[in-house]
Amino acid sequence: MKRLVILITVYLLFWQVLVAQANPPPSQTVPEKILSAESKSLDGSASIKLADYKGRVVVVAIWASWCDPCRSTMVCLNNLNREFGSQGLSIVGLTTEAMTSDADKVRAFVHDSKIDFGIGWIDPEVEKGLMMGRDVVPQIFVISRKGIIAKRFVGWNSDMMPKFLRTTVEEVLADPSQ
Repeated sequence: MKRLVILITVYLLFWQVLVAQANPPPSQTVPEKILSAESKSLDGSASIKLADYKGRVVVVAIWASWCDPCRSTMVCLNNLNREFGSQGLSIVGLTTEAMTSDADKVRAFVHDSKIDFGIGWIDPEVEKGLMMGRDVVPQIFVISRKGIIAKRFVGWNSDMMPKFLRTTVEEVLADPSQ
């Protein structure tokens, strides 16, 4: 029985890594309707449009405050933002939660975790276009300066994902042709 549990655990970890590294097809450009869609910012004072980040490497995280792996993701992204923000990286976190009923929970998490990048409520057009029918959170997209999805991560493994994400960000930032 113990052997079966170990085999299942190894299988699940292997599967999680494969899912986490799900890449889009080469040169998949973010569609204009997703770039121009307006998501409300957390405080409601402005809108977040991915088109506003043109010319910068952008990491978009689709997340929810009730999701423990998402919480770990957001803390990791906060660290990346602090380290690479001055080098042309922008990070946007878009929650799938309801603006009307979950606002206090989302704001509390952002405040308590000292998240210092743009947070907003995901626009349905952005959600549909980026998530492509996979209703799993977190999902992280690294988008090049030219609006091409360089890498898509689905799910989060705290042992491996920070390294994978960091490596991807460094590679995309280092390549001015992207």
